[in-house]
Amino acid sequence: MARFDLFTIVALAAAVALGCGGDAKGEGDAGADGGEDAGTDTDTDVDTDTDTDTDTDTDTDTDTDTDTDTDTDTDTGTGPTDCVAVEELECDTPVSGNNEADGSTCNIVDYPGCEPMAFEHGPEYTYSFSADEEMEVTVLLSGMTEDLDVFLLVDEGAGCDPATCFEFGYADGVDEVVPASLTGGTTYYLVVDGYEGAVDDYTIEIECAGGDADTDTDTDTSTDTSTG
Repeated sequence: MARFDLFTIVALAAAVALGCGGDAKGEGDAGADGGEDAGTDTDTDVDTDTDTDTDTDTDTDTDTDTDTDTDTDTDTGTGPTDCVAVEELECDTPVSGNNEADGSTCNIVDYPGCEPMAFEHGPEYTYSFSADEEMEVTVLLSGMTEDLDVFLLVDEGAGCDPATCFEFGYADGVDEVVPASLTGGTTYYLVVDGYEGAVDDYTIEIECAGGDADTDTDTDTSTDTSTG
C-alpha cells in the first residue's frame, strides 16, 4: 500500500513536470515566434508622392497708354506783344486818361508798322474806334507834360497788333496832332504809350470830318416875271 502511494506520487510529479515544461516551451515558442515576427518585419511602403505643381503665371500686362498731347505754343521768349482795348472812342468826344490807368498793359516796346518808332518802354493805354464809313479824322493828344506818343493801328483780323501801325505822333512833351484816313466798316486802335517809360495824364479826341458829304444843293433858278 505504501509502495503504490509512492509510485503514484512519483508519476503525478512527472506529469506535472512535463506539463510545466510544455507550458514553458510553449511560452518559449511564442516568444520565438514573436521574435521572428519582430525581426523579419520589412517596411515596404514607398513614397510615390511627386510634386508636379508648375508655376505658369506669366505677366502679360502691356501699357498701351500713349501721351499724344502736343504743345503747339510757339512762345519765342519775348513776352506778350499785343495791346488790349479798354475804352471805345466816339467822334468829337474828348476823353481824359492816364497811360498807367487800370486796364493798361506794358507789352509793346516798338511799332514795326511805324518804323523807326521804338523805345516805348512805358505802359500803354488802348482805345478802339469803329469807322462806320470812309472818313478823314484828326487824332488829338493833349494836356501832358511827359513824352507820351500816340499810335494808330488797324485791325486786320489779329486784333490790336503793333505791326499794323500806320500813323503816329511823337512830339516830345507837346500836343500830338495826327491826321488819318479811315475805311468804313473797320476797327482801329489808338494806343497812348510812354517813350522811355514816361507816364502822364492826357486828353485824347478824334475829330471827325465825316464821310461822303451830301452835296445835293437845291438852287431856285426860277424868275418871277410877274408884273402884277
